[in-house]
Order: sequence, then structure tokens, then C-alpha cells
Amino acid sequence: MEASWLDEQRPVGWQDFEEACAAGKEILERLAGDRTLLRRLAFTADEPAGLEEAGVWAGGGGELELFVDESRGIFLYLHVGLVEHEGDEAPLSASYVAKVLSGQYRHVWRDGVDVAYATDEQPPGLYGVRCELTHSLSWDDHSTCLVLREARAVDPQTGGLTEDQYLTLQNRADFAGIL
Repeated sequence: MEASWLDEQRPVGWQDFEEACAAGKEILERLAGDRTLLRRLAFTADEPAGLEEAGVWAGGGGELELFVDESRGIFLYLHVGLVEHEGDEAPLSASYVAKVLSGQYRHVWRDGVDVAYATDEQPPGLYGVRCELTHSLSWDDHSTCLVLREARAVDPQTGGLTEDQYLTLQNRADFAGIL
């Protein structure tokens, strides 16, 4: 694949969440503004290792793995919501930074049974979520966002995407005008 500014990106220091958020927001803003690179990454996501590592499919949507550099802590994904999804409450295993491109994402944190805090993120929403927080994440059927994760999202046990899933995510993002 042709070189890009991502190849020269400085490492993301995930040990300091505030520093990682600042670096992540910079990366996501730049990638959101670089549609040529975003499109190239989305339409060649399966090339480095094949579909088994091109992304993940779960919960009414999926993620295309756009760029990975484990040594620099950079795991970039494009999340695409395919149907309206009500999230299940669960602890996060890794921190992430997200840039909403379309639709809406709702985060809900609870204090026992009561809602402690809720937020609706819409374009140009740009935010970070710290690992180990227990919350639910919901989205509507036309939500898309760029995500920079602390760790790889693909589960080596269940594998990545099928060819149909990969094409569905690409087509939905392209149809939404994201690519």
C-alpha cells in the first residue's frame, strides 16, 4: 500500500489517558478531513492480512480495521451501524477515542439501576472513553464513526469479517457519503 502521513504518526501513549485522547483526536480529525486516504483505507482493509483480520461484526453493525501499528499503539477502525442498536451494559476492556461522522451514538453510565450520566454524540462529536468504565453504547441505523482503539478489536477466536459483511460495511459507509 502507498505510504501516507499515518506511517509517520508519532506513537499514542495509552498509559496516560489524557495524552492518548489528545493524540487520538488529532489523528481522527486529520483522517476525517483526508477523504482520499480514508476511502483508500476502507476499500483496501482486507489486503494486509485477509478478511479474517479486516474487522469485526457484532451488535447491529461492524468495524473495518483501517490501519494498525501495534508498536505505536495505533488501531484505527471505521464503525458502521447497520440497524438501530440498543447497547448492553458492559465494562470496556480498552480505552478509545471516537469521531462521529454521521448519525448518533448514545452512551449511558449507570449507578446501580439509576442513570448516572448519559450523552448523545453527533457530528462533529469527538470524545474519549476510558477503559474499565461500565456503560452501554447505542446507535441508530445510519451511524458511522472513526475509532482509535488502545488495542485490536478483532477477536482471534471468532475471526473477522466474511466477504458479504465486509462489502456491506463498505457499501453502507460509501452510501452514507463517508467515503
